[in-house]
Amino acid sequence: MPAHATTATLPARLLRPRFPLAILASAVATTGILTCLDAQWNAPIVIVLLAAFAYLAMGRADRRPTRTQTVLTALFAAYTAINLVLHTRITYSGNIAAGLKDNHFDGIGPQHILAALLLALATYQILDGLAARLHQHHSALSNLLFDSTDTNAARPRSILLPAFLAIAICWLPIWLTLYPGAGVSDAVDVLNAPLYRSSQHPFAYIVLFYGSAFVGKTVFGDINIGIAAYTAIQSLAIAAAIAYAINWLHHKGLKTTPAAILTAFFAINPLYSVFALNTTKDVWFSIFILLVTPLMFELIHTKGANIKSTNFWKYLLTFTALCLSRNNGIYVLLICGLIALALIKREYWLRWAVAVIIPVMVSLGVSAVPPMLGAPAVQTSESPGISLRQTAAVIAQDGHMTTEQRQFLFRLMPEQDWKDSYAPMRSDPIKWNQRFDRQYLSDHKGEYLVIWAQMLPRNFGTYVTSYLTATYGFWNLRAQSPIFVPYTYFQKLNANYEEIFERLELQQTPLLPRPAVDFIRDTWIGQPKRYQAPGASFEIWTVLLLALMLLRLNRGRRTIALLPVIACWATLMIATPIAFCYRYVFYLAMVLPFAILVPFMNDDDFQPQDVQSMEQPVRTELTS
Repeated sequence: MPAHATTATLPARLLRPRFPLAILASAVATTGILTCLDAQWNAPIVIVLLAAFAYLAMGRADRRPTRTQTVLTALFAAYTAINLVLHTRITYSGNIAAGLKDNHFDGIGPQHILAALLLALATYQILDGLAARLHQHHSALSNLLFDSTDTNAARPRSILLPAFLAIAICWLPIWLTLYPGAGVSDAVDVLNAPLYRSSQHPFAYIVLFYGSAFVGKTVFGDINIGIAAYTAIQSLAIAAAIAYAINWLHHKGLKTTPAAILTAFFAINPLYSVFALNTTKDVWFSIFILLVTPLMFELIHTKGANIKSTNFWKYLLTFTALCLSRNNGIYVLLICGLIALALIKREYWLRWAVAVIIPVMVSLGVSAVPPMLGAPAVQTSESPGISLRQTAAVIAQDGHMTTEQRQFLFRLMPEQDWKDSYAPMRSDPIKWNQRFDRQYLSDHKGEYLVIWAQMLPRNFGTYVTSYLTATYGFWNLRAQSPIFVPYTYFQKLNANYEEIFERLELQQTPLLPRPAVDFIRDTWIGQPKRYQAPGASFEIWTVLLLALMLLRLNRGRRTIALLPVIACWATLMIATPIAFCYRYVFYLAMVLPFAILVPFMNDDDFQPQDVQSMEQPVRTELTS
């Protein structure tokens, strides 16, 4: 570290040009954040934010960042600033199913562009300072959390079983309280008509969930017993996956105390115990995303050598389960596979390609089974959720359309029904409208996509604002996803669900005494109602920030551990059917506690040749 960084007195530091710049950056950033939080300048948060931002913005790097690091920092600063400004321009009524009158984009003026520019400059200063501070204190933080993983040292003792038992035992009261489990309308639909829903849900999930319910009904005479068995197996699986990830970090040097704290976090946090009992497909998908994360890390850590011998089967089976657990698992795997191909040695390419291609082929083969059993064909309206809302936005706002385009679109559904059904943040009112011809759309999918693309140039602004509202809950840092509603009971979405529940004899019947049930619901499960939990958008922003800091620390290869999560989010931003739905991104809550620790893993856990100086050329940034 340069001498001036350690010997300069506080008054000398205050006289440097960087000090007023830091204060200005802090003030601008604080103003932007307070505006988005609707907070007042006399709130205590102002002092905290100003002090924290000034501390970060005054950080001084020992070495200048490379050009690529500078560009990536600037892009992330711009993303953050634009995000905060756009939040102030979207009106959200609180009802996700509301129409254009209640949920809409209010437009952007020159003042908003100027605000975004100033906020981006301030955010860049803060990010640059954060990277400098992190670089200065990285060794101390690493030594605080991790032991040296010297290859000659004794292998750390496994904590897999203790972590698993601690989590499972703490979750048991929740299972007894919510017995036999909980589920949104999708799960109820699967129980009611499994083959009919095979176009929306993975066949493997349907077989496992409906099969458990079927066994409970036919063997024990009670569907609730089968569902209870399903949620018990799922709870044990998610507890085992979390314990495996904690034990993996422990073998990478994570000290016993941080590992115990991490275990306690998962054990007592109601988010995980409640989702462990939810019967949607997203829980299994999140489990496998978590398991893929250390596998990807090990792959890049060894430059592909880890896929040799018996480890190959770990990759093959985990990737197959990932693809079978949710329809976008294939896209996530292909994205990770292509990027990893460029980071491993050529001698492992063939084995890696086999590990990626076979799961994709298996998944495609399994998806062909439901039609053979008489299931309806996949309806196209399930995939173009965002494009349908963009099309509806143009119609609802009387946008530009040719006569041929109007004829095709109004063949799908009459004009007034398009306008009445348009909900900027939800596609269900369109695709489930009784007058919407889903079969015609399936038969003319290519023609529809051509028309959608042709309408883009003349309706560009409408398309953009429609996209922003359609994905509102997955990019807006202020957006709060309703996390625990309706994930603690079986959702009755429509009037006919009462009849379905009675026919299936589906009901929650707690196995604990009523006082214990009330206590657990009020003090444990009810905790999230007492505070604003971070939304999905804040969680993915944190993941992207971690990736940026890894690059600034010249540990870019470690970002491969975050790639599955980022790929999941990218696919969701392309085809989400709804702007708020936390179960779609539950994998973020699963992976994020582990991802936060990745930057602090000691460098001696990597091959010596993988550790490079911060002064290396740009093309060697992704080295460790």
